[in-house]
Amino acid sequence: RSILNNGYSYYASVEIINPSGYTKYQDSKPITPSVDGGIISLTKSETESIISQLGPGLSTVRIRVEESEFYKSSPLIIMP
Repeated sequence: RSILNNGYSYYASVEIINPSGYTKYQDSKPITPSVDGGIISLTKSETESIISQLGPGLSTVRIRVEESEFYKSSPLIIMP
């Protein structure tokens, strides 16, 4: 059973870092429950803005489920 189905709202912090190591996007996003987990969504305008700021090269996305009333924050997930 997923903790996302217990009636509480959960959020994830999302940080996107450009190839030079500068944070170009940082926000807290609600996690929408799905069949086998949760979904974090960015709007079209957020995505366009982020892409225009990143430049060429390999950028990094860092995601962490934030601490809630009943749970500690998750381990940090880093994806190049």
